[in-house]
Amino acid sequence: MSGRSEWWSVYIKHGASIAAQGYGRHRIARLYGLPLNAARRLKYYIDTHGAPDDITEEAPAHDVQIQVKQGRTHLVIGDAHAGPGQDLSRFKWLARFCHAHKPDVVVSIGDWFGLDSLCKHNSPKESEQQRLQADLDAGNEALRIFDDEMRALNFKNGTTYNPRRVVTLGNHDARIMREASQFPYMHGVLSYDLMHWKSYGWEVQPFGMPIEIDGVRYCHFFTRTGSPRAIAGQHHAATLVREGLGSTLVCGHSHQLHWYHRADHEGRRVHGLVVGCYFKHHEQYAGTSNGQWWRGLCLLHNVNQGDFDLETWHISRIEATHGGMG
Repeated sequence: MSGRSEWWSVYIKHGASIAAQGYGRHRIARLYGLPLNAARRLKYYIDTHGAPDDITEEAPAHDVQIQVKQGRTHLVIGDAHAGPGQDLSRFKWLARFCHAHKPDVVVSIGDWFGLDSLCKHNSPKESEQQRLQADLDAGNEALRIFDDEMRALNFKNGTTYNPRRVVTLGNHDARIMREASQFPYMHGVLSYDLMHWKSYGWEVQPFGMPIEIDGVRYCHFFTRTGSPRAIAGQHHAATLVREGLGSTLVCGHSHQLHWYHRADHEGRRVHGLVVGCYFKHHEQYAGTSNGQWWRGLCLLHNVNQGDFDLETWHISRIEATHGGMG
């Protein structure tokens, strides 16, 4: 069939799901980024020949070569907002989850530290009760809990598991540098060194600067060209794909979960992913917006040249699976 190269990779990767769900050509086109004619041909082929498990003929060599590449696994931690007075058990669950799934790379997408004492929107009454040192102590304690539990699990299991750890600092983390810039006499006193990332083996990526790992660009949030404002909105992930100009973009910041992916005519797939947040408490400032937030972790399997298979774990499932281990 002519033009098979346009849709064959989608058939190999998603044909079983398309057949099981009974998707029509319009939905196939929308979900997998195919032109409508290509989606029609793919639908016809599935109806005629069945799902990939039922393949009895091979794709002609001149049409397309399907090359399976095994990639690495990334664990992405959304905004954690550690703060004083919180139950920080979620960071012990995080270590247990990490050790159980053993991702090659662990990425904190930023705002691990809440630093609410430095929020410029605080009322005088709110500021009375808040202390920067308490904020820093909470975030550093969360780092210690995660690291201690990882070490304990290695000792218990006789393993030496130690993934690459990367943090892309967020706007909450950056509050400490904003404070230093507004009060020059605090230069050298207020700095990112007050956050103990490097002491626990994390690579620190400055706020607003993406880092690319296995073809995925990570940043706390992305902006449109020429604008300082974070990309957001109902179609957040789709906008990331459009603004990414062919790159896969993964971010946090909005505390919501959005995922969109699209393939080009060669079958190369790019993604836009917004990873939600990693805390259970409600933030008073957000009001009803708390209900729109997704709380959990994102596992990116088989990451290769920006493509990946997404697995999500809600924090309630993480607690149920990894919260009762003593």
